[in-house]
Amino acid sequence: MGAMKQSSLPDRFGTGASAAATAVDRRTQRKIDQEQGLISFPVKIPATLAQEIRDKSQADGVSVNELVAQLLEKGLGR
Repeated sequence: MGAMKQSSLPDRFGTGASAAATAVDRRTQRKIDQEQGLISFPVKIPATLAQEIRDKSQADGVSVNELVAQLLEKGLGR
């Protein structure tokens, strides 16, 4: 009986409940991205390069996504 009182709450009542709300937000964001013609394009890059990109995006006042798109377009000669 004591073990039941000390056990953690199931996810549906505890911390996992907020994850369900986040999933709805992710779905909504995915839909918005699709409407804008955006897709997910995961790549693996060195951690130092990722940090440089984050720092530059903050310095330039743009999102990381916008900066990476600009850098790729410039690199591809567009």
